[in-house]
Amino acid sequence: MKLYRIECKGLNEEQRLTATWEYIYDDKDKAVNFCKELNELENDDGSKWIVSINLWELEEGEEYPLFVPWCEDGLRELTAFGRHQEEDGGTIEYHKIDAPFLRDPLTGKLVEDKFVNETVEYLKDSEWRFTEKIDGTNVRVVWDGHKVSFRGRTDKAEMPKELTARLEELFGGDEKEGLFEQKFGSSEVILFGEGYGPKINNGDKYRESVDFILFDVYINGLYLTRDNVKDIADYFGIEVVPLVFAGTIADAVNSVKQDRQSSYGTAGMEGYVGRPKVELRDRRGNRVIVKIKAKDFRKRAVEE
Repeated sequence: MKLYRIECKGLNEEQRLTATWEYIYDDKDKAVNFCKELNELENDDGSKWIVSINLWELEEGEEYPLFVPWCEDGLRELTAFGRHQEEDGGTIEYHKIDAPFLRDPLTGKLVEDKFVNETVEYLKDSEWRFTEKIDGTNVRVVWDGHKVSFRGRTDKAEMPKELTARLEELFGGDEKEGLFEQKFGSSEVILFGEGYGPKINNGDKYRESVDFILFDVYINGLYLTRDNVKDIADYFGIEVVPLVFAGTIADAVNSVKQDRQSSYGTAGMEGYVGRPKVELRDRRGNRVIVKIKAKDFRKRAVEE
């Protein structure tokens, strides 16, 4: 079931932020029409009350920003790229990664010339590095400076027993904790990876047994470079998501339109995660990073 989430921010007559609202709809047309109504609201002096509107489509635990023509600038301003969250007393969750393009709310298709983020648009013709996106479940291996723990995408998420057992093999026990202490000392570290394999989404085509593959490392408030992530993977003797190719955003889109195979097993390639050659953040301090999923483009390639 698809849901549609609306975020909006309002200003008072002194142009000060008064509040942020969130609305959930189960009907796209109703959500779009409500966005139109919000866009027409005014203060007593005739100034705009709602200064920005964000419309998201929610499906299977993921959010996709939708293209709303009458509030495009506001949508670009508020869309979160690389924003991580921290629950009270919890551990940092991996930030959401968006597609580079907005979606048309009427068709649900990506609009390839409408970028979600102005920094991505500016860098679209620069060299990006694209790693394979694995179809699995998000896993956090957390070293708090004293012990290792395993968590899913959120602190409340439950992981398959087979995956937990595999994580224990890779990172559990006094010997492995000694490796963490030797490498990181008392610094808090999170290894972000994907649990994949049989009974995890379509993982049976990747391999015959469940495993963990590393894609990012967070330490001292920073995400490490690709080379550093690979070094840590080698240190622990674990896999790291493969670097597929370097090129522009358009190169990646054209690539996923083809019937690409995964680097593992007989699975098709789910898509790419792309970063600029040099780790960058936009003017709001969020990471510049995109995901390009094959299912968003293969159907269109057939239609074309």
